[in-house]
Amino acid sequence: MSSRRKYTRKSNRKQQNTLKQQRQIATGLLIVILLAVGFLTYEFALKKDFEPEVAGAPAARVANTVVDHGQVRVGDYVTTEYEVTNVGDELLIFYGQPYAEVIEGCCPPTVEMDKRELRPGETAKVTMRYTMHEGMDGPHEFRIQLNTNDPASPEIVLTAFSDWV
Repeated sequence: MSSRRKYTRKSNRKQQNTLKQQRQIATGLLIVILLAVGFLTYEFALKKDFEPEVAGAPAARVANTVVDHGQVRVGDYVTTEYEVTNVGDELLIFYGQPYAEVIEGCCPPTVEMDKRELRPGETAKVTMRYTMHEGMDGPHEFRIQLNTNDPASPEIVLTAFSDWV
């Protein structure tokens, strides 16, 4: 094989590798651009419909901080749900894992929170699903404390009542 042929093959491979790298770079840039456009569109749409109540800070608002399930039959399940909305114009952050504290009764349920950071206008759900068994009847009161970076309300207390019969 002549040296000219070897040189041509090497040259073609280099060109192919260069073209492959250029395609990979172009694909990567396209993905980054599409993600940026999607994010900006989402941010614009969220902010377009949202008018903050508080300027210069995050602000947590809970529509209903107390839920009273009333009388519940032993063995039935109840779900307690709270919605926390960031009505400020900065990121609202929740610190630590929320948990249910027993004020009256027994057996604190597990607390779930679907988001730990809320952009302005976003809402998070805080939920507990639980039941009581024979021997656990009577009144129950659980309190959940949410710790936030909201300077006006760094601690939010949520309360759930139930009377198991």
